[in-house]
Amino acid sequence: MSTRSNIMYQQQSGEVLSAYCHMDGYLTGVGKSLLTHYNNDKMAHKLVANGYISSIYPTIDEINIKRANKDKPIFYYDLEDAISNIDALFIEYVYLWNGKSWEVSFADSMKMPSNSYGRRKYHHYHTNFKPLLDCLNREVA
Repeated sequence: MSTRSNIMYQQQSGEVLSAYCHMDGYLTGVGKSLLTHYNNDKMAHKLVANGYISSIYPTIDEINIKRANKDKPIFYYDLEDAISNIDALFIEYVYLWNGKSWEVSFADSMKMPSNSYGRRKYHHYHTNFKPLLDCLNREVA
């Protein structure tokens, strides 16, 4: 099973581009690669504007050689639009280039009260964004 993520780039206008990444979405995978290879505005934009990522690699050429399809990035009007349209049941991590640095949001869930048929329901959501470097440092500590 893959650890799926979305990698987003927020433009100065507030609009957001988002690329789906199918594998290695965890902090020591995609997160570390973003900080190592895509940690400036130009590279972050180039990565997300390229679209679908099967797995992240040090160069976009490597990503393109090894990717499963060529889906374009998804456009959102703003960050609220993006987060409300990303299903936390399927996307475990959301990475955001905010114009200065990478941030990350984690998928989480909470059990809801039983409904009238006695079944439990869960509400899946993404947490608030936190600085990626801080989260990665805590992860590897």
